[in-house]
Amino acid sequence: MTLTKDLSSMLDIEDLRRVCKGIAALEIVMSREQEFRYYFYDPNWSDNEEVFELINGCGSMRSGCNSHMMILFCPDGCVINGFDNCSYDDEIYYTFDDDGDIQWCKSVEKEKKNALKMKEIVQGLPDVFHEFVEKSLESIRSTFCIWKTKDGKWSRSDLVGTQEDGSAEMLDILDKNPQKYIEFCKWYYGKDIPFDVAQKVYHGESLTLEMVKSLNSEVEDIELVKGELDEMGYPNTL
Repeated sequence: MTLTKDLSSMLDIEDLRRVCKGIAALEIVMSREQEFRYYFYDPNWSDNEEVFELINGCGSMRSGCNSHMMILFCPDGCVINGFDNCSYDDEIYYTFDDDGDIQWCKSVEKEKKNALKMKEIVQGLPDVFHEFVEKSLESIRSTFCIWKTKDGKWSRSDLVGTQEDGSAEMLDILDKNPQKYIEFCKWYYGKDIPFDVAQKVYHGESLTLEMVKSLNSEVEDIELVKGELDEMGYPNTL
């Protein structure tokens, strides 16, 4: 079952924002090379807007699929747009020419079908989120989209949640259970991190030097870690 079929398990906006910032802060500590991180948080996406982003170009834990998700936090609420390439009928295909070289082609028919499907995925989206989602569709496309206005509830179009869309795996880590990130770290970074420290970060507690070292003993550039945390707006005493 895709998570977007039942939205009752979704966190409220502020809890989700806190967890997203915590995960991005943990990523800063666990990977000092940005290109290898999965999760990012930009507190200055635009005026009064913040964005959490998942970028996975090497395949997911279970499916091996590439995925990309963007979550906008703004005064009007929150919107989540995600793309899973294994759930997408890609219009790009290849053939071989007479010399045996690959020739990339684009199926016009599939491209039209995908465009129509993405319109269905965002059907019912409140006007306040249109600009962000349009930009998101241009950059990452979409296999699912859900949203919540400030005073409303989590919503989706009738199409979302009726088929596999990658949402279950991408959104699974965004709950209040730090064990999800701990399992991710063990799989991706090959490291075990202490539950109590991860839990504190999930709750938005200030990161100390002792906590950083317990998460990743190989960190040497503490000032650079502090700089990134400060830029993201995550509390710390480094």
